[in-house]
Amino acid sequence: MRHVTRIAIGLGLMVWLCGMAPSAAKGQSGAPDPPDPCIGGGPNGGDVPFCNSELRYFFDLGGWGTVAYDLTCTDPNYPYVWTQTYTQTGYSSVSVTGVITFDSPGTFAALITNWNPFQEDDVAVRLACSKSNSFGGECGGPVGDPGCPVVDGSTQNHCSQGPVPVCILTYQERCQPANQLYQCTNTLGIAYCQQCPG
Repeated sequence: MRHVTRIAIGLGLMVWLCGMAPSAAKGQSGAPDPPDPCIGGGPNGGDVPFCNSELRYFFDLGGWGTVAYDLTCTDPNYPYVWTQTYTQTGYSSVSVTGVITFDSPGTFAALITNWNPFQEDDVAVRLACSKSNSFGGECGGPVGDPGCPVVDGSTQNHCSQGPVPVCILTYQERCQPANQLYQCTNTLGIAYCQQCPG
């Protein structure tokens, strides 16, 4: 009787640790196709201009697994990354965060983490690739924040999905007496700006 009780307790503990729902076997099915990031991923919640979305990667991500990938737009007619969407199998436990830099605007440097220690997930990432550079082809290279007044209505907070959201703040500043416009980005308290016409 004690032997049967130990087996029942052991099986119960194993089911509890692994979760009640069985996960899909590797190779049988991946994560569902993510929503189109071209729709609603552009300025002020609008659509990304001249956009073509690309399904870039499927992969297995083990429990508490973290990987860094450079996700790149491959179509030379749509070389610039604007944003991304992702889906996963299993429970909502994966976050995809990253940056697109002015010197590499065709690449999303992604950090992908599975926060569930007991579950492996398949992850699919879809990129919004555009003919238009998200940094604005007319704006110059990055400079330090000039600290000028923020233009009313220009502040936007862009947050990633997932259990641990990472937010990037964008805004415009206008400096006097030259009336110079700057497009600024603040990530984790580190700000840079670009001098723009207008």
